[in-house]
Amino acid sequence: LRVALHISVRCSACMDLRNYSGFSPMRNPSLLQSLRSPFTAYADDRKENGAAPGAPATPTPPKPNATKPGPPWQRLVAGAIAGTADVWACHPLDRIKTHLQNNPKLGIVNSTKEILAKGQGTMGGVYALYEGILPMTAEAIVKVGIRYFAFQFFVEQYTHHVLHDIKPSKEKQFFVNLMGGGFAGFVESFAVVIPCELLKVRHMTTSHNQSFSGVLKDVVKNEGIRGLYSGGTATFLRQATNHMVRFPVFYLITDYMKDGDQHKHLHISQNVLAGGIAGTASTLINNPLDTIKTRMQRVGGTGSVGEAVASIYRDGGLKAYWAGCSMRIARVAPGQAITFGVVEWVLRLLG
Repeated sequence: LRVALHISVRCSACMDLRNYSGFSPMRNPSLLQSLRSPFTAYADDRKENGAAPGAPATPTPPKPNATKPGPPWQRLVAGAIAGTADVWACHPLDRIKTHLQNNPKLGIVNSTKEILAKGQGTMGGVYALYEGILPMTAEAIVKVGIRYFAFQFFVEQYTHHVLHDIKPSKEKQFFVNLMGGGFAGFVESFAVVIPCELLKVRHMTTSHNQSFSGVLKDVVKNEGIRGLYSGGTATFLRQATNHMVRFPVFYLITDYMKDGDQHKHLHISQNVLAGGIAGTASTLINNPLDTIKTRMQRVGGTGSVGEAVASIYRDGGLKAYWAGCSMRIARVAPGQAITFGVVEWVLRLLG
């Protein structure tokens, strides 16, 4: 069509020009070249696309628009390693945060003193800050591994089935990451987090020293298997909102640092910074859900979300919902900085 249209226009011009001064296109090389140009351009296009002379024209396949991530197992491994590093670096801060949420009037200093005074011998003193670290490490290996696996699984499936493997705009990518974070929070909550968080809170808030296995036996004996999912609604909402903030914020920041070039590798310090900011943002937004979850899961805790909300308000008004927020930021921000930094570093090592 392009060739035919071009020839039609040129020939019309030639016929008009022949009516003036005996003009002939045969004596005008530039006009001959212009008549030849559409064929030349067409042939050049065929040559660039690798078509053999005389072969039928075939449409050029579109170039891929998205960078293909590695296989999901890489994120499973990277998440497990990152979760272990997070727990061992930040567990004492989590211990103080949990104690403070159950005793909002104590303050950070008095909460720390109470924890250090708990127990005797190897179970007391500074070691009390590391109570339950081995079970928490086992939980983190599974939890963080599943989280990153589930996130990538959702993003890949959405990109393939909904976006048809076309790279989305920044706004749409933010939405995909937000929904992927919510999906990851849902999966990790019901697979690992809800029962493990309940055991952690019970273990940290009992007045006497008791092993994790002892706490588990007591819960199952007195409340049944369903007792392990006490406070599950608040825990799920906390985990979902956590990752619906963290993943989009992290990738928004790192995409800005990469200037849109997804093939560019950032320095680990840049990933650590972005992870810390993402962790801080999620904590400020959903700390009330974390406080409600902790209040529901402690020994003798309230049975429903509504009762927990009312109990917290009676203890300290609206401010009580942000009890332990500063300690939680001190725990979550470096924890997420480590987690995202280690995940991206391990993924780069794995290729």
